[in-house]
Amino acid sequence: MRANRAVLDAAKSWSTDGAELRHTMANVAMSVALLTVRADGQTLGVTISSLISVSLEPPLVLFALHARSSVLHRLHNGPFGLTVLASHQGGIAAMWSAAPRPPVPPDLLDGKGEGSSLRIRDGAAWLLARVDTLHAMGDHVVVVGRVLESQAGNRPPLLHHHHAYGAVSPHGVADAPVEHGALP
Repeated sequence: MRANRAVLDAAKSWSTDGAELRHTMANVAMSVALLTVRADGQTLGVTISSLISVSLEPPLVLFALHARSSVLHRLHNGPFGLTVLASHQGGIAAMWSAAPRPPVPPDLLDGKGEGSSLRIRDGAAWLLARVDTLHAMGDHVVVVGRVLESQAGNRPPLLHHHHAYGAVSPHGVADAPVEHGALP
């Protein structure tokens, strides 16, 4: 398909900066997940708000990490966990959203079954995956993960919208904003 020259010329004049894009994207409600990896006998975590399903066959998910993320180079060490945080887990999201990120304490982990050292207790959903492909995109790396195991919970998910955490009830009525406070 050949692009129209006028459209291409007009597109060259469009521009936005990172601050403007961040402000614009704050209007998009996103799920919040904790990506977990095992390293040196500990579970490490980082909060992400870019998790989406890409394919059912094969089962693939996608998320983005900053290219300088300390977790990025550890994804190839084995499977990694993705816990979609539940509406009451805003403190967990806040704790692992910015450096320095402490190891995930064992009392937050599920502790039962395969991959339990990568599963956050009481989340809305959980996936165990391994790296399928990595794609450098600007200052981030897009990770495509092949899902090895998945489990849905029965709790409403935590959402990130307008730089704050919140929740939506199963009937679509917004709950009060969730505090960034201490861990539950």
